[in-house]
Amino acid sequence: MLITPAGYILLALFVVSVFLAYKWLRPASKEEKPGCLSIGLASLVICMLLAFPVMVSVQFFENGTQELRIAIIIGWALLIALVAYIIKTGSYKKLPMLIGRGCVSVVIPLMIFGMACLMGYFLYLRFFTHQKDDTPVWATILVSFFFVVLLLIPVGMYNQRKVDKQARKTTFTDLETAIRNPTLVMDLNLSNRNLSVFPQEILQFKSLQLLDLSQNQIQQIPDEIRHMDKLVSVNLSGNPIADQERIRIRKAFGEIEFIF
Repeated sequence: MLITPAGYILLALFVVSVFLAYKWLRPASKEEKPGCLSIGLASLVICMLLAFPVMVSVQFFENGTQELRIAIIIGWALLIALVAYIIKTGSYKKLPMLIGRGCVSVVIPLMIFGMACLMGYFLYLRFFTHQKDDTPVWATILVSFFFVVLLLIPVGMYNQRKVDKQARKTTFTDLETAIRNPTLVMDLNLSNRNLSVFPQEILQFKSLQLLDLSQNQIQQIPDEIRHMDKLVSVNLSGNPIADQERIRIRKAFGEIEFIF
């Protein structure tokens, strides 16, 4: 029984899929070994994903023109080179994250946009033409509701991104950067900075609300901190503050929450 060229290609594709699955699932430690079942399932998924474009390429290669054959060869050569580069650099471990980001950034917005266009076209036919006069009213109301929801999704995403961007502008983890923007500092995190004294520069941040000085070597808090009217919470956990100093801090700055 002779095997067709397509059969040889499928066999080679399966071998390549097993290799890619092994490289992808191979643990960092040489002592550990990936399970055969995991490699088999991953190989099957990879083979199924590659089988369609490979067979389509073979069909076009057999029936296409000389220029199309050259284009197919160049395309697959570039794809193989890209895969080889990914394997060599070890960045294949990041593929799930990159695929997830791609879905969130590209695929899902395109799906939402396509669904919104289809619903908008349906509503156009229903209200502005006579082609959909027989559509039930409840279906029209349902489509209208989801159409409005799909239109509001980009608005909500834009507002959320705007809020996140604003939050990043008011949150600082570096004292020098905060000093250059004293009016914007609302959240300052200086934990694990090996600070032996309370930085006096913090007193100029009049809009500061949250201050994290945990895991340092600070022993005292200056009295001038009482003039920071918007300060709500100070994290001093992991600092060698004596019991008497803690009592003084609680009595002197009762309106501020101190975490020891």
